[in-house]
Amino acid sequence: THWYTGRRALYAVSGSSFEIEGMPAREGRQLLDQLKQHATHPRYRESVSYRPGDVVIWDNLALLHAATLTDPSMPRTLWRITVKAP
Repeated sequence: THWYTGRRALYAVSGSSFEIEGMPAREGRQLLDQLKQHATHPRYRESVSYRPGDVVIWDNLALLHAATLTDPSMPRTLWRITVKAP
């Protein structure tokens, strides 16, 4: 359950989960693969084309995110800010 919104979520498809406790290893891996395939379906994707001055904020507990390759000749600055729950 998300600490702030109270919404239920499944945090298991980010590449850091390898098995499901209580399930045979092969079945757990298959389920995780199916969940990842579902969660990364194009209908759930959002793409951002960054421009100078853009700020993008997301909730790591509610979003699966990934970076795409960028042009190395185009410098960029990334800042990570973490907010601690009360």
